[in-house]
Amino acid sequence: MRARAILALLALAVAAACEADDAAAPQPPPPTTSTTAAPAALAIGQQALTGPGNRVTVREWDPGPVPAGLVRSPPPGHRYAAVSVEGCAGEPGVRLRPTQFSLELADGTRWQSTVPARRPRLEEDKVLGRDECAAGWVTFEIPDAADVRLVLFESEPRDLAWLV
Repeated sequence: MRARAILALLALAVAAACEADDAAAPQPPPPTTSTTAAPAALAIGQQALTGPGNRVTVREWDPGPVPAGLVRSPPPGHRYAAVSVEGCAGEPGVRLRPTQFSLELADGTRWQSTVPARRPRLEEDKVLGRDECAAGWVTFEIPDAADVRLVLFESEPRDLAWLV
Protein backbone atom coordinates (compact mmCIF):
# COMPACT_ATOMS: atom_id res chain seq x y z
CA MET A 1 0.00 0.00 0.00
CA ARG A 2 2.80 2.36 0.90
CA ALA A 3 4.49 1.60 -2.44
CA ARG A 4 1.28 2.55 -4.29
CA ALA A 5 1.04 5.85 -2.41
CA ILE A 6 4.66 6.66 -3.25
CA LEU A 7 4.05 5.80 -6.93
CA ALA A 8 0.91 7.95 -6.99
CA LEU A 9 2.77 10.91 -5.43
CA LEU A 10 5.63 10.43 -7.88
CA ALA A 11 3.20 10.38 -10.83
CA LEU A 12 1.56 13.59 -9.57
CA ALA A 13 4.96 15.27 -9.18
CA VAL A 14 5.99 14.28 -12.74
CA ALA A 15 2.65 15.49 -14.14
CA ALA A 16 2.98 18.84 -12.32
CA ALA A 17 6.54 19.27 -13.61
CA CYS A 18 5.39 18.60 -17.19
CA GLU A 19 2.61 21.20 -16.89
CA ALA A 20 5.08 23.75 -15.52
CA ASP A 21 7.46 23.07 -18.44
CA ASP A 22 4.60 23.50 -20.95
CA ALA A 23 3.61 26.83 -19.41
CA ALA A 24 7.21 28.07 -19.54
CA ALA A 25 7.78 26.91 -23.14
CA PRO A 26 7.94 29.77 -25.63
CA GLN A 27 4.73 30.24 -27.59
CA PRO A 28 4.76 30.84 -31.35
CA PRO A 29 4.21 34.47 -32.35
CA PRO A 30 0.71 35.43 -33.48
CA PRO A 31 0.10 35.69 -37.24
CA THR A 32 0.89 39.05 -38.79
CA THR A 33 -0.10 40.81 -41.95
CA SER A 34 2.35 42.22 -44.45
CA THR A 35 3.21 45.88 -44.07
CA THR A 36 4.51 46.08 -47.64
CA ALA A 37 2.22 48.38 -49.54
CA ALA A 38 0.94 47.26 -52.93
CA PRO A 39 1.63 49.70 -55.74
CA ALA A 40 -1.09 52.31 -56.21
CA ALA A 41 -3.40 51.02 -58.94
CA LEU A 42 -3.95 53.00 -62.12
CA ALA A 43 -7.00 52.78 -64.34
CA ILE A 44 -6.82 50.81 -67.61
CA GLY A 45 -5.78 53.33 -70.27
CA GLN A 46 -3.85 55.48 -67.81
CA GLN A 47 -0.20 56.12 -68.66
CA ALA A 48 2.59 55.71 -66.07
CA LEU A 49 6.14 57.03 -65.99
CA THR A 50 8.84 54.44 -65.26
CA GLY A 51 12.06 56.42 -65.55
CA PRO A 52 13.51 59.47 -67.26
CA GLY A 53 10.74 59.98 -69.80
CA ASN A 54 9.85 56.27 -70.19
CA ARG A 55 6.11 55.60 -70.35
CA VAL A 56 3.98 52.44 -70.08
CA THR A 57 0.25 52.11 -70.65
CA VAL A 58 -2.05 49.13 -70.24
CA ARG A 59 -4.50 50.12 -72.96
CA GLU A 60 -7.05 47.32 -72.82
CA TRP A 61 -7.96 44.23 -70.75
CA ASP A 62 -9.47 41.15 -72.41
CA PRO A 63 -10.54 38.70 -69.68
CA GLY A 64 -11.00 35.98 -72.27
CA PRO A 65 -11.38 33.43 -73.23
CA VAL A 66 -9.05 34.64 -75.97
CA PRO A 67 -9.14 32.28 -78.97
CA ALA A 68 -5.99 30.17 -79.13
CA GLY A 69 -5.33 31.17 -82.76
CA LEU A 70 -2.02 29.75 -83.91
CA VAL A 71 -0.94 28.43 -80.49
CA ARG A 72 -2.04 25.38 -78.55
CA SER A 73 -5.30 25.52 -76.66
CA PRO A 74 -5.00 26.05 -72.91
CA PRO A 75 -5.38 22.91 -70.77
CA PRO A 76 -8.84 22.03 -69.42
CA GLY A 77 -9.88 24.39 -66.64
CA HIS A 78 -7.76 27.26 -67.99
CA ARG A 79 -8.26 30.13 -70.43
CA TYR A 80 -6.20 32.74 -72.18
CA ALA A 81 -6.62 36.35 -71.09
CA ALA A 82 -4.68 39.27 -72.55
CA VAL A 83 -3.72 42.90 -72.08
CA SER A 84 -2.91 45.41 -74.79
CA VAL A 85 0.15 47.42 -73.74
CA GLU A 86 2.31 50.22 -75.05
CA GLY A 87 5.72 51.36 -73.91
CA CYS A 88 7.67 54.42 -75.07
CA ALA A 89 11.31 55.23 -74.35
CA GLY A 90 12.52 58.58 -73.10
CA GLU A 91 16.11 57.43 -73.47
CA PRO A 92 17.77 55.00 -75.92
CA GLY A 93 18.31 51.36 -75.05
CA VAL A 94 15.10 50.77 -73.06
CA ARG A 95 13.78 47.19 -73.28
CA LEU A 96 10.10 46.26 -73.15
CA ARG A 97 9.34 42.56 -72.65
CA PRO A 98 6.11 40.56 -72.17
CA THR A 99 7.75 38.90 -69.15
CA GLN A 100 7.68 42.26 -67.34
CA PHE A 101 3.88 41.91 -67.11
CA SER A 102 1.92 39.62 -64.78
CA LEU A 103 -1.63 39.28 -63.46
CA GLU A 104 -2.44 39.29 -59.75
CA LEU A 105 -5.54 37.43 -58.61
CA ALA A 106 -7.74 38.35 -55.66
CA ASP A 107 -6.06 35.59 -53.60
CA GLY A 108 -2.63 37.21 -54.14
CA THR A 109 -1.27 34.65 -56.61
CA ARG A 110 0.51 35.95 -59.69
CA TRP A 111 0.48 34.56 -63.22
CA GLN A 112 3.28 35.34 -65.68
CA SER A 113 2.81 35.90 -69.40
CA THR A 114 2.72 32.86 -71.66
CA VAL A 115 2.83 32.05 -75.36
CA PRO A 116 1.21 34.84 -77.40
CA ALA A 117 -2.37 33.98 -78.38
CA ARG A 118 -3.67 37.44 -79.22
CA ARG A 119 -2.33 39.34 -82.21
CA PRO A 120 -0.51 41.60 -82.76
CA ARG A 121 1.72 40.41 -79.95
CA LEU A 122 4.23 42.52 -78.04
CA GLU A 123 7.64 41.59 -79.45
CA GLU A 124 9.72 39.42 -77.14
CA ASP A 125 12.70 41.68 -76.39
CA LYS A 126 12.30 44.95 -78.26
CA VAL A 127 15.05 47.53 -77.69
CA LEU A 128 13.62 51.02 -78.08
CA GLY A 129 15.41 54.16 -79.22
CA ARG A 130 14.68 57.60 -77.77
CA ASP A 131 11.00 58.52 -78.32
CA GLU A 132 10.33 55.11 -79.94
CA CYS A 133 7.28 53.09 -78.87
CA ALA A 134 6.30 49.42 -78.98
CA ALA A 135 2.78 48.06 -78.57
CA GLY A 136 1.00 44.74 -78.67
CA TRP A 137 -0.90 42.11 -76.72
CA VAL A 138 0.53 40.12 -73.81
CA THR A 139 -1.19 36.77 -73.15
CA PHE A 140 -1.72 34.92 -69.86
CA GLU A 141 -2.91 31.37 -69.23
CA ILE A 142 -5.07 31.51 -66.09
CA PRO A 143 -7.64 29.25 -64.37
CA ASP A 144 -11.20 29.60 -65.70
CA ALA A 145 -12.42 30.75 -62.28
CA ALA A 146 -9.57 33.26 -61.78
CA ASP A 147 -10.64 36.55 -60.21
CA VAL A 148 -8.06 38.90 -61.74
CA ARG A 149 -7.48 42.03 -59.68
CA LEU A 150 -4.39 43.74 -61.14
CA VAL A 151 -2.12 43.91 -64.16
CA LEU A 152 1.44 44.37 -62.85
CA PHE A 153 4.53 45.74 -64.61
CA GLU A 154 8.02 45.17 -63.18
CA SER A 155 9.83 48.47 -63.20
CA GLU A 156 12.56 50.39 -61.42
CA PRO A 157 12.38 52.09 -59.00
CA ARG A 158 8.93 50.62 -58.28
CA ASP A 159 6.45 48.21 -59.84
CA LEU A 160 3.31 49.58 -61.48
CA ALA A 161 -0.25 48.25 -61.29
CA TRP A 162 -3.48 48.72 -63.22
CA LEU A 163 -6.86 47.78 -61.72
CA VAL A 164 -9.01 45.49 -63.89
